[in-house]
Amino acid sequence: MTGVLLWLVDGRTVGDAVLARSAAWLGASETLRLHAFVRLQRRRQFLIGRYLLRQALGTLLDLPADAIALCERAGHAPCLAVPGAPDVGLSIAHSGDWIACAAGPGLALGLDIETLDAGRDCAALAAQAFNAEENAWLAARPAAGRLRDFYQLWSRHEARIKLGAAPHCHCFEPWHPQLSVALCSTVALQPAPLLTQKNLIP
Repeated sequence: MTGVLLWLVDGRTVGDAVLARSAAWLGASETLRLHAFVRLQRRRQFLIGRYLLRQALGTLLDLPADAIALCERAGHAPCLAVPGAPDVGLSIAHSGDWIACAAGPGLALGLDIETLDAGRDCAALAAQAFNAEENAWLAARPAAGRLRDFYQLWSRHEARIKLGAAPHCHCFEPWHPQLSVALCSTVALQPAPLLTQKNLIP
């Protein structure tokens, strides 16, 4: 079994055949969740995320992607439902056209990605979301890089929330030109996973 996989896909490159295949692979609880989404973009994000995650888990477990059974859990990432499979941590994130997943054996994971959006009022959001120490740090950062710094703090917070109440939290922040990415885990990731952009066009 390999280490932690951290995969990313640009949803604009994903064709209808992938969406159809992903829909055909969904379990009952996943299908119910898919049908609950009203917006087309959110349905696409869900289908692409599940397809990407099944591909990653298939690589991790040496199984075909269509053999990966997942069950929905309210407020949490789906859980692996493959009899006899080892304990695997997984997390999915999406922002706009981008979808990402992380999967790794024997540890919990929390992943967040955020599209860098200069049009948002980051100062107001920071005042609401961050504590005094974080806001002081952000205000002292060079103005040219403050947008990325804000989103990196935001991503770190979201990834920790997804990780849950873990006694230890290790945060890994790979660089991407259009995104802020944070991956939190219950153990230090050694070696650090590569942020790998995948092409899902069949």
